[in-house]
Amino acid sequence: MQVSTVYRSYLMIFAAGFIAVLAIFPGVNFVLDPFRYYGNHNTPPISHVDIRKVYAGLLAHSDYDALIVGSSYSENFLPSEVGVKLGYTFLRPALSGSSAWEQATVISRGLRWKKIKFILWELRPEALNQDEDSFRRGPFPLYLYEESLKTHLRYLYSVDTLWMALKSLVVRARFSTETSGTWYQVYTFGPNVVLRVYNERCRRLPRDSMNIKKQANKSPDAKKISSLMETFRRTILHTVDNNKNVHFAFYFPPYSLYKHVLDMSVGKYSVHAAVNEQIVQTLMARDNVSIYDFQAEFDIISDFANYKDTSHFGKQINDRIIDKVNRGERLRNREDFNMDAKRLKDAVIAFSQTSQAVCQNVK
Repeated sequence: MQVSTVYRSYLMIFAAGFIAVLAIFPGVNFVLDPFRYYGNHNTPPISHVDIRKVYAGLLAHSDYDALIVGSSYSENFLPSEVGVKLGYTFLRPALSGSSAWEQATVISRGLRWKKIKFILWELRPEALNQDEDSFRRGPFPLYLYEESLKTHLRYLYSVDTLWMALKSLVVRARFSTETSGTWYQVYTFGPNVVLRVYNERCRRLPRDSMNIKKQANKSPDAKKISSLMETFRRTILHTVDNNKNVHFAFYFPPYSLYKHVLDMSVGKYSVHAAVNEQIVQTLMARDNVSIYDFQAEFDIISDFANYKDTSHFGKQINDRIIDKVNRGERLRNREDFNMDAKRLKDAVIAFSQTSQAVCQNVK
């Protein structure tokens, strides 16, 4: 009888403690709201947080009517500067290494909360590589973007949320929607670093792959093109067609000639060129779309002082992109795009034959 009473007492203490934890745990997360998911604070979240989690909250609670969406190539746009030139209030949820699925999800959340008028969207065939299955199974915090009861339970009872909540009490550095995520002041730019990266990458390739003239004449992989275009239709095109009151300004970023040589050596160049042509043909038929093509801007792509590696350019190029958008120098027809594509291909082949493109210590 006495043992039973003691047992019952311990059970009640355990139950009370368990209930207290169930109440305190989410209470702390809700009040401190480290990722600003509920917009509970005027102060921004701390710096060095998971940017994909942070933007789920910022998309709901920030003041904006335009978005800049893309990957690391779009991270150096400064929203305030872009806003002055284009006349909107921008939020920049550009996510390094993001896929088209992630980007479309970001836009969808923004459209659910705000009346968005304008979206600047980076166009890269590489962003179409991820299929929906791997996106949903991947590390992207989709639950924060597709709001439901599960979202709140998972956020409030997350150990990661609690850890960031406690960390926010002592860390003073704060996330900035203007500069967090930018990297133009972090890296060294110039021909020497670009050449070093190029040599590191081409050394991994078989010797015969660097016969660019031979590679350039190979037929592109039709199955790969079909797969990328299917992703394009289900992400980018779906977003455009379901938001006809939003103007979408798409831009093709300017990769350096070195990147094009590397892509051509492994068969990616022809696939991407074919995909880009189909994307342009499809998007130009939409009234709420404008396209800006920087791929064949030779004064950019042949000046390696603009780059920190074979593809990533500095903020001065982001500024040029915005200036061109501001002037309305959009792509007018498919013929101009195809002509520039041919000029670019010829320039890549010609560059590959120069001493600059000779890969040092090729296998």
